[in-house]
Amino acid sequence: SEMRILNISWEKKWIENLIVRDFPSEWKKGSPIQAPDLLLNFNEFQRGGEPVGAVKFGCSMTKLVKGGLCGFSKATNNSNGTKWVIDRKEAFEWLKTNKLTLETEMEDIVEATYMNFNT
Repeated sequence: SEMRILNISWEKKWIENLIVRDFPSEWKKGSPIQAPDLLLNFNEFQRGGEPVGAVKFGCSMTKLVKGGLCGFSKATNNSNGTKWVIDRKEAFEWLKTNKLTLETEMEDIVEATYMNFNT
């Protein structure tokens, strides 16, 4: 089966990269992620592309979810801003089902490690 990677949106390319190989360890606990943190991650991913603003990014994410994106759900949407909860396994299954990844498994999340120089 062919992958549709070439003509998919930056948002879907970012989701594929985020879920499959570049998932931040601090997000793995399943606690809500601030929308600005997701936006920062997206803008870092599409280096060289025009940075996307919060409103456009929020609209894109909402459209993707309404269009069937699994694994991403809004946790809160109040005066403190939007937060998202990401179910990495569910999102990965969605990517595979929609032929948006060729990977068969997700890479392990690399924890930030600190060297101990007091030895």
